[in-house]
Amino acid sequence: EIIRIPEGVDYLYASFVTLGVIALTGIRSAGIVAGDKIVIMGQGILGQFANQLARIEGAREVIAIALTESKKEIALQSGVDEFIALNQYQDELSSIAANVVIDISGSLKGFENALEIVKRGGRVVLLGSIPGYSHESNWSEKVITHQIEIRGSHVRNLEAEGLTYKDEARRFLWLLADKKLIMDHLITDIYNPETAPEIYERL
Repeated sequence: EIIRIPEGVDYLYASFVTLGVIALTGIRSAGIVAGDKIVIMGQGILGQFANQLARIEGAREVIAIALTESKKEIALQSGVDEFIALNQYQDELSSIAANVVIDISGSLKGFENALEIVKRGGRVVLLGSIPGYSHESNWSEKVITHQIEIRGSHVRNLEAEGLTYKDEARRFLWLLADKKLIMDHLITDIYNPETAPEIYERL
């Protein structure tokens, strides 16, 4: 599984390779075409990669959505056109009408919001997993009546797609080499492995 880091790529940036591969699986599942309006729900590190990758794939408009404004500045540096904090948003979510919503929120509520945001006949990509399920949720009715396509995305599916981890890792590293992905604004702290307990305490 050894992959050569292209010349000129900072080792610090290259260390994000596995997260990059995960983000790439979600973008590929989204099937973005030029001119699409894309919403990225969840603005952690995967969301920040997805913000940039959606643009690289030809999205006309990229909207970042999170619960609060805490990631707004970082998302704007990642090149999004608009940032929406759900705790302050006053309009109907359906007015956003995105072609594709990539949900990286990891919550049932986030998924339900994604179904509101996507336009009729659009796609919702679940990148990651939802830890719980509510039998009171009417998400299946929304999917049927609005003809929404749901796609799951996981690195375990790479082989079924005719790809390998190494293929996608190389792709991510070459995006770094070509300066298509920017990373500086995503790194806030650097720790040595020996200080891992301190990281977990802080998190």
